Amino acid sequence: MNEDNLDSRSDTEQAQEETGLEAHISTSEFGEAVGIHTNTVRKWCKEGKIKSKKLPNGQRRIPKSQVDQVLEEA
Repeated sequence: MNEDNLDSRSDTEQAQEETGLEAHISTSEFGEAVGIHTNTVRKWCKEGKIKSKKLPNGQRRIPKSQVDQVLEEA
């Protein structure tokens, strides 16, 4: 049996661990968490108001810690 078949983690979870993104969330998840529209999240990322990583496919990932920071500032 192939060792890859024994790994119960999804491909997405494995990719996140390999890229160090396990403590990051999507722009839509961030928006839901802080109560703002996804377009505003993208704007804030571009303006540098919140930290984010841009993936090769163009999607952004935001550190979960940024949620607390934004909520504290509100």
